[in-house]
Amino acid sequence: MTEHCRDLLAETLDHTFCDDNQKRAVLVLGAGLHRHFISYAGGDASSDDARPFCAWNELLAAMAKQKRLCLADHDHPDATATWENLVCALTTRDRKERRPASQTEARMLDELTKKMRGDRHPVAAGSEPAFFEALHKFRDIVTLNIDLTIGENLGADHISANERRCLSPGATMKHSGNIWPRFKTAKTRVWHPHGHILEHEGVILGQRNYGMNIAPLEEARTRCKMEEKAWLDDHGIGDWATKPHRRYDKERRAMSADPNLMDLFLRAPMVFIGCSLDRSEMDLWWALHQRARNLANISPSKREPVFVLTGRKSEKNKHLHNGPAGVIPVYFDDYAEIWGSIGIRPRD
Repeated sequence: MTEHCRDLLAETLDHTFCDDNQKRAVLVLGAGLHRHFISYAGGDASSDDARPFCAWNELLAAMAKQKRLCLADHDHPDATATWENLVCALTTRDRKERRPASQTEARMLDELTKKMRGDRHPVAAGSEPAFFEALHKFRDIVTLNIDLTIGENLGADHISANERRCLSPGATMKHSGNIWPRFKTAKTRVWHPHGHILEHEGVILGQRNYGMNIAPLEEARTRCKMEEKAWLDDHGIGDWATKPHRRYDKERRAMSADPNLMDLFLRAPMVFIGCSLDRSEMDLWWALHQRARNLANISPSKREPVFVLTGRKSEKNKHLHNGPAGVIPVYFDDYAEIWGSIGIRPRD
């Protein structure tokens, strides 16, 4: 089964758009990107400078220290739970100020993003261009990180806040801008569904914010379905079949088009790498389950796949074993092999 999944993964990664030869698969990257990037450049991913970039819990440990909180009292394998515990602990400690937890969290997010803007990445941006050559080949890259490592190394232009598009006149949620691409090169868009450090008011971390993020995603999903129906009517197509479905995806994801995040989640092939896709990331799982519903009327053999590339099968990735929401876990013996599968190979 593993070999079959790897063959299917390789086939999916080979598919490109005919107009510019960019890969059709959407690459979804987590904090594992930093660990591999630093090791690739000959750095130490376990150093004090590197750890906050490589794992959320390490970043939260730095914040707890800054706030004079004992992380051991609040730490949890799930970083979202750790964040919630820190928010509540700080609110309780400073309760004489009568500040609600939401305001405490807002201050913490502000301080967190300022810290990451001030901390220099342990490998200077642009110093390892060969590492990022493979990423240039993808039309759409979704990063779950809030730092700017990808955009900076791809030479992407920032799409600033005043260029955000509202989902509707009534869309006021601070996270709604995150459903649009945030950085762009001539051939590649970089998406930050959980925000980024240039615009700290849109950063998403913690169970409450992940839950709130479902509202703009649902509004985006509704917009996508309305535009699907309009396209079908315009082309005189009654029901979806594989060929028109792929044609529509190609048109929606053209560099001249204006897709939103749910355009990717609802139909595009996707490859998750360097992220655990933990169950606590409820907004991502919500989007993946909407995808499964959306493709339910397409023959299983014709649906675009979603892969999660992960280490060898273990208790740690047990939640992926049975393929929830149709995801396909692909197991590897070592992480260099995982990154090599998308073209990022060790230097000679």
